[in-house]
Amino acid sequence: MDLGWITNPWLVAINLLAAFRITRLVVADAFPFGPLRLRVSDWANERWAPLQRVLGKNTEVQPGDNVKVTAYDGNAPLAYLITCPWCAGPYVSVAVALLASTGAWWVYPAAVLAASAVIGLLATLTD
Repeated sequence: MDLGWITNPWLVAINLLAAFRITRLVVADAFPFGPLRLRVSDWANERWAPLQRVLGKNTEVQPGDNVKVTAYDGNAPLAYLITCPWCAGPYVSVAVALLASTGAWWVYPAAVLAASAVIGLLATLTD
């Protein structure tokens, strides 16, 4: 495992931007993971209420109930995990750090992802 990239500020910046871009692909972009994200979210949400009932939690809201909004905004935790950048970001960052530690080959795809992140941010700022 090569951890030399940690001491190089340019490689750290490239990997941070690569992690940002991958996180954005996973949680927000329509392509390539949008259809998969929707399927997984729908699947998880369909099973969340029945699972809560099996666990003995009442998921039916009655008029006059004091309803608390959960941290998951009403979504199943798995659905929330793949739509929340604050949730998915740490997992993506760990994966990028592991990839960056496997050798110099990773700098090429990471640089492409980093360039894509910068271009996307600049395009958003200039709209």
